[in-house]
Amino acid sequence: QLLDFRKAERGQMKLKVQKSDIILCIREIIVSFEELKKQNNIQLEFLHQDEMIIAWFDVEFLNKSLINLFSNAFKFTPDGGCISVSTLVTKDTLGNKVVVISIIDNGKGIQQKDILNIFDRFYQGKEQSNMQQGSGIGLHLVKNLIELHHGIIEAESSPNVQTTFTIMLPIEKSAYLKDEFMDEAELLQRQDISEIELESDKRTGEKLSFDSIKKENKKRILVVEDNADIRSYIRSILDSEYLIEEAENGAIGLEMIALQEFDLIISDLMMPELDGMEMCKRLKSSIETSHIPIILLTAKSDIENRIEGLTLGADSYITKPFHPQHLIIRVAKLIELREILKKRYSRKISLGEMHQPELKADSPDEVFMQKTISIILKKMIESDFNGDGLASELRISRMGLHRKIKALTGQSTGELIRNIRLKKACELLSIQGKNISEVCYEVGFNSPSYFTTCFTEVYKMNPSDYIRSINNQFHEKN
Repeated sequence: QLLDFRKAERGQMKLKVQKSDIILCIREIIVSFEELKKQNNIQLEFLHQDEMIIAWFDVEFLNKSLINLFSNAFKFTPDGGCISVSTLVTKDTLGNKVVVISIIDNGKGIQQKDILNIFDRFYQGKEQSNMQQGSGIGLHLVKNLIELHHGIIEAESSPNVQTTFTIMLPIEKSAYLKDEFMDEAELLQRQDISEIELESDKRTGEKLSFDSIKKENKKRILVVEDNADIRSYIRSILDSEYLIEEAENGAIGLEMIALQEFDLIISDLMMPELDGMEMCKRLKSSIETSHIPIILLTAKSDIENRIEGLTLGADSYITKPFHPQHLIIRVAKLIELREILKKRYSRKISLGEMHQPELKADSPDEVFMQKTISIILKKMIESDFNGDGLASELRISRMGLHRKIKALTGQSTGELIRNIRLKKACELLSIQGKNISEVCYEVGFNSPSYFTTCFTEVYKMNPSDYIRSINNQFHEKN
């Protein structure tokens, strides 16, 4: 709000009008207040005659205005109270088509001496309790946004009876100037990132089952958000399928990530101490954490903010208020993708493809795995080479290495080293004249019997049988 407030004061906020559905816009905002409605035992009604109101308006301006008004209504409505929002399409005094949106609550209300000043900058009613005081910029920002939208906003109140905020906005294309429309390129980009993605999610959502991502242990998700209500709301959406941990800001989030393993991070963009952008940048630039998928949540829907977040390595970007199903499917898909990549890396390791020099790495994780396997291959003859030695070579902490390897391959560091040793053993056993004891020591095993046990466990045949099968294949070809 402070950023938007400053932009508005400097005349830097510009309309970006597009054709959209006002009813859908309001429904999505109402969904985001569902958890608060339950917590405060407040009845929330949406009264509308039309199932759709297709209109020309700035979606972001209207979202910000309504979220502010809803937040105020919840703040001043007592437990067991009622809030309603209604829409009406009509015509103004000049005959132009407009939509009237009213938000009504039966809360404490506004004193008559304050009603004329509530939209003024930094104005706060004198009788607000300490728990209810705000910054005095919310309603001033709303008034600026509505007036920039060529609309009007009014308030009337009977204290402890009813308070009504009424917005009237033009909804015809002819009401706006040429430079107030969202340009075609930006509209396509925004649709590509949000609408098309959401529609795709809905189509595939029916086929996507959480059973496919459930393991014996639930996936662990960290929610980094300074607003306790939103953290609670996200937990209510996801905690039936995942283990949810919470952090109040990016600084606390980084501390928790250093101590625990997380399969995915959901972070707000704007937070005190350390914001979501900076946290994302630090996580994605660190070899220990770059593999963790990150979803950024923000009230900002500007394409520039989305691009910045994605450039820093964020895996997805969701604008608040969001539909619960959108978040559920985004989380499921990112975790599903991570599982697919894990299988891919494991397969490449089992086939001996990761260390082939002609294979070009297509991601930081693949670069990391190629470097890891290259070090193991060079050091494997040393029987005492283990996870500590590998961590030292990679200049990464032992725990960080373990988490990284586990996340990318599903194997522990020790299992990865052992499996690569055994894969190399297969290559050496295929060479004519190599005996089992020689191969055993060349790949770093101290005991031929232990080597045979490990080999049989992985390849379901002992080294002698493996040599015989290779020789039979050789003779059949010749």
